[in-house]
Amino acid sequence: ASFVTDSAAAATAIATGVKTLNGSVSIDHDGHERTTILELARDSGRSVGLVSTCQITDATPAAFAAHVPHRADQSEVARQYVERTGVDVILGGGAAHWFPYGSPLPESLVIGRPGQGIGSDGDLVALARQRRYEFVTDAASLGASLDRRRREPAGPLLGLFAAQEFFVQTAEGFGAVYDPPVSLADLTSAAIEILARNPTGFFLMVEESAIDRMAHRNNAPLTLKAVLELDRAVQVAMAFASRVPDTLIVVTA
Repeated sequence: ASFVTDSAAAATAIATGVKTLNGSVSIDHDGHERTTILELARDSGRSVGLVSTCQITDATPAAFAAHVPHRADQSEVARQYVERTGVDVILGGGAAHWFPYGSPLPESLVIGRPGQGIGSDGDLVALARQRRYEFVTDAASLGASLDRRRREPAGPLLGLFAAQEFFVQTAEGFGAVYDPPVSLADLTSAAIEILARNPTGFFLMVEESAIDRMAHRNNAPLTLKAVLELDRAVQVAMAFASRVPDTLIVVTA
């Protein structure tokens, strides 16, 4: 227990309405799984999605669609997304957790430096493909997928756009950079476009995690840049809500 919450416990409280121990992902003090709002939405026939500029299996998105005793078990989170929860749209970073330990990552995710998988549960991208997920790794393939989906129905979508986060987190002047491969606003727009095809509706969780990570490093300029990136994503959601008036948007920390 701690006086200050961490992302896993905080997101668990938001997703399930239950407080828990730091590090726990939608599992309560007694080790019992608690149903999440995303699972309730899915069970009601809605489509469901997760978007983040961090590892898409990191604590905040994980708490909406997985149940693990400790947030570090990101490969198990990934497995649960595709095999158990059936999240329709998964867009973010952290591809290294989806590929087996030591295996090479797709070239578009490592840009000139060799990158390797660190996953503990085998090839989870292959598992996703078995479950009919389309897999994309850059803005071009995401755009092509959206074009195709406008013409013909398609299955769920897994987009992993970085080996880890969309950014390099350090204090000011030590090489920090936030130049995302795809902006949070564009990912939000893509997710809404796909999920909104369900006439029953949808649930989408969107996280701009550079706010958190740059604040950890006391990097004020990039924390503020990330807040503005979040603001652009909120504008995308607000534009959708202006056309679909029974949309609820919640913006929280």
